[in-house]
Amino acid sequence: PTPRLAGVAAPAGQAAAQSGDLLTITGTRLIKRPADSVRVRFSNARLDAPIWLDADSAGETEVTVTLPAAAPGALPVGGYLVSIEATSTDPVSGQVEVSESDSLSVTVGPHLLSLTVTPDPPVAGNAITIRATFVPELQEGQRARLLAAGGEATPEPFTAPTGALDFTLASVRSGPMPVRLRIDGIESRLV
Repeated sequence: PTPRLAGVAAPAGQAAAQSGDLLTITGTRLIKRPADSVRVRFSNARLDAPIWLDADSAGETEVTVTLPAAAPGALPVGGYLVSIEATSTDPVSGQVEVSESDSLSVTVGPHLLSLTVTPDPPVAGNAITIRATFVPELQEGQRARLLAAGGEATPEPFTAPTGALDFTLASVRSGPMPVRLRIDGIESRLV
């Protein structure tokens, strides 16, 4: 019998995982015996090759893996197919066995690390610039938007992969301002 995946979950029921999150992958027959190694495969059309991450823990019905917190190794924002590969050694024959599960999808979103507002504090009715620092880096061809103050702003132009963008909002109101970063339609958690 082959391993079968049933679900992939980000922490606290979030719609998208982000860098540093522990993903929980559930299924049946994920490992046959204590595995010598369990890896999780992430594939996506933007990648030249899949990204393999070592599992943090592995059991017959559950595997956990931590998404890298920063480059290098951080998964670019986007949708991925996830599968599990378990390699074990038969205790009697000594034969190495490799099994791979089917695939399920998971979404990796941006993780806002900091926001710097200029001027600080903002003056109601005036324009402000917000520098958003985030992981993983925005890649060539990806689109970014900042959702803040009831509006949406596009970033200042950028030419290389970056983890910081500047956004200008034409007019703001005073008081707290919930903010999200959207990359290729996938939003960060609200800050």
